[in-house]
Amino acid sequence: MNKIKLKNKTCSLFLISLMITIRIFAYFSDSFSKLITISTLFFIIIAIICNKKEYIILCIMSLLEFDSGTSPQNISIYLLSFAFIVDLILNFKKFESKKILFWGGWCTVFYISISLWNYMHSIDIATQYFWFDSKIYMSSFFSALIFYNLDIERFDRIVRILSSSYIIFVFIGYLLNWSSLVVESRSYVGYSVQLTFFLAYFTLFYFKFNRLKDFIYMLSLVLLMIITDNVISQNILILIVSILISFFISNEIKKNIFISLFICLISAIIFNNIDMESTRTFDKVTNITSLFSYTSLMDISHSPLVRIIEFSNIIYSIFNYNPFGSGFGGYFSEYIMTFPYLNKYDYSIDQINSGLFFNPHNFNYGLLKYGLMYILLFVVLFLKVSKLEFGNKKTIFIAILLFSSLNIGFTFIPSLLLGVVIANVNKSK
Repeated sequence: MNKIKLKNKTCSLFLISLMITIRIFAYFSDSFSKLITISTLFFIIIAIICNKKEYIILCIMSLLEFDSGTSPQNISIYLLSFAFIVDLILNFKKFESKKILFWGGWCTVFYISISLWNYMHSIDIATQYFWFDSKIYMSSFFSALIFYNLDIERFDRIVRILSSSYIIFVFIGYLLNWSSLVVESRSYVGYSVQLTFFLAYFTLFYFKFNRLKDFIYMLSLVLLMIITDNVISQNILILIVSILISFFISNEIKKNIFISLFICLISAIIFNNIDMESTRTFDKVTNITSLFSYTSLMDISHSPLVRIIEFSNIIYSIFNYNPFGSGFGGYFSEYIMTFPYLNKYDYSIDQINSGLFFNPHNFNYGLLKYGLMYILLFVVLFLKVSKLEFGNKKTIFIAILLFSSLNIGFTFIPSLLLGVVIANVNKSK
């Protein structure tokens, strides 16, 4: 047993070192990024042949989607479809995802029908959003087909390898003052949806199991989020909700409250000692506090106000026009509430000019596209997860569902991870 643990630790250290090296080279070389992305096809085949499908996730998340010139995450729908075809060819007789294929197929036909109807009565700019929405959906579908019967303990190991390499890479980038390559509103390298997922993952793991290693992960991620100027709405939201959920899943409520206050104190100290002119943290903290100190709705800070107006208009649309959502390429308009003003960080210029909004933020994206079906999906999944015995699997699934429900449509990773839960929530192991 000790030899097996030593072998696993050695392998993990090797992979962490490899991921850090790959991310550093990819940061400086667009050609290397493309090479890694192409090489992913080969490693996907090897992972399927060796029945190590969790390594497909490692391959797709090997680079940061916003901090490398070309990342596998940005074309993950094509990599997942490739993996599904390879898996079907190599394991046709042992293909076990027939139930997912059946129900997923019917849902696909249903939403394509809704989408085509809307598309024929829509405007020209809807085309690009139609394809983007369909790829978000198909990422979950292919993921559920591929990762059926995934070993969840191995998945946990992959997440820890990815998070370790992320933390070290971003810390190096901060010390060496590496700027974010393609996201102009962020000052430092490391802006990634991976950070959002890791925050949920290790916050829930620590507060449930109270392990030192999970606390180190959690604290490191919170500190890196602050010092690298990556305090954004989805990270703040995921951290707050994760801590609130932890009070329901842990037996050590007093200790968890103390740790939460400790994290807030450490964050405040760091926040108070960094250059305020180069950080967005102050604005984001103000956004949160404005929710509790306003006298009228328009007193709320711009970012949360945009999301509240989105939610109100989308709910109106659901109960008056599209109970099952507007489908791929669907949009909402200012039905009952109007935006005070919008800029390029809220929506693209074509959406602002047309007055039709295709990509709302956070939870609102799924509501717009799938309506009541989106709510039903997550209610059913949360109920199924709640019936599992508390252990690694249940905590992992809660973290994924929390992350996916709040961030679907923000890159392909939430869709990929949602597929993992859909495929394995009914499995006993």
